[in-house]
Amino acid sequence: VYYVGDENATAANWPSAERLANLVTDIDPHFDSAYVVMASVLGSLRRDPDAAIRLLEKGAAQSSYWRIHFLLGFQYFMEKSEHAVGAKHLERAFALGGPPYLQFLISRLYSHAGDPSTAMQFIAARLQNEETPEIREQLQKRYRDIWINRDLGRIEAAIERFRAANSRDPVSIAELVASGVLDAAPRDPDGGSYSLSDGRAKTDLEYEVM
Repeated sequence: VYYVGDENATAANWPSAERLANLVTDIDPHFDSAYVVMASVLGSLRRDPDAAIRLLEKGAAQSSYWRIHFLLGFQYFMEKSEHAVGAKHLERAFALGGPPYLQFLISRLYSHAGDPSTAMQFIAARLQNEETPEIREQLQKRYRDIWINRDLGRIEAAIERFRAANSRDPVSIAELVASGVLDAAPRDPDGGSYSLSDGRAKTDLEYEVM
């Protein structure tokens, strides 16, 4: 915990995080919170999902704490796109006493693995149990990025359908809705509107293309 909050370690992107996590869990293989906290640092802050998975796999072999298995499922789903593997780890987390909402996530992973809404529900579930402010911030940003990418993708698909039917670009999202190629005008995470520019969907919000 002291290492994670250290200003020098933070500035250097926690270079010793995995080594220290392994040292602590070698000394006490049943130190559940060490697996949870350090895997979150490795995966969300250091952006090293492979290191997070290595640590969580180590913990899963030793511990019956549901959050370790939940985080392992999260990493496989969100970072490795191994949806069936992620679902199996969630099943294990639920069997070990995880909250009831895991049943819904498990079924969603098996039936709609590539659906952005599934990813958003997974992040929302993670946020219910994440207390570290820096990690919460990263998860909330990921949630917003997925939201915006999902909406822009839907609008772009509607533009293509409109263009195929009318041999021209639409002038507005309202025209897409009126023509029946878009069910409704989506709202961005802040409740604002998207727009069209040069035949492409556009937002004024900052986001990471995924």
